[in-house]
Amino acid sequence: MGRRRKRVAIGDGVPNPRKEEKTPAPPRKEKKKKTDIGKMFINISIGLCIFSLIWFFYALYMRSSLARRVVTLHPSQRVLDANSSSPAVSPERYWGTYRPQVYFGMKTRSPRSVVTGLMWMRQFAEMDGNLRHTCEQGDHLLGYGWLMHDGVSFGVQEVHDRDFTLTTEFVKRMGGDHGGDWTWRITAKQHSTAASAPVISLMFYTATDVQGSLQAHVEEKNRLSTVTGTSEELGNFKITFGKPTAGEGA
Repeated sequence: MGRRRKRVAIGDGVPNPRKEEKTPAPPRKEKKKKTDIGKMFINISIGLCIFSLIWFFYALYMRSSLARRVVTLHPSQRVLDANSSSPAVSPERYWGTYRPQVYFGMKTRSPRSVVTGLMWMRQFAEMDGNLRHTCEQGDHLLGYGWLMHDGVSFGVQEVHDRDFTLTTEFVKRMGGDHGGDWTWRITAKQHSTAASAPVISLMFYTATDVQGSLQAHVEEKNRLSTVTGTSEELGNFKITFGKPTAGEGA
């Protein structure tokens, strides 16, 4: 049996057989890496949101729990009666200087009291013209405090401002059904070291805290003579202002 030979012609007219060229695949590792970082940030954000919600609800729970502890009454007998702040229980202590954080003021022991107080400021001051009312370190007072106070019927206080001293005095007189009457006296005295006589404006105020009414009465078109009003506990009341007097050294 004869053999056949396969001839392969090579030349210019015959194309040279080549393997098919494959296009290179795009890099997948970078894409996958970017996708993993994005997922990681999303997971972190979701975790932070969940943690914030848990912390928020835990804070609400603790707040309500502590509030229940604070308002829970002790089972022992009450020290004071429910109406202990009324004038019928202790009329001599009904009115007093129960105004913390102010230089001078008075109110009753009731939470719905008529509130009174004193403010002052120096006029034509080049350095300090701040209004004095609440006890502030920024007022730079030389000192203030009660010299005498029996806690019931009278008290004397001195407030040392820069060029003058204010003396605040009060006294109470028992009578009636609402702890009696009380009287103030405010005296200003210039310091001997002051370069010139200071001009001071004294301002008295009263408020009923939206549970009453007030009416001011002015005499001679420029002087406040009285303030009348009503409140839930006092009923009708009246505050009278005497004319200012100039004493020795005032």
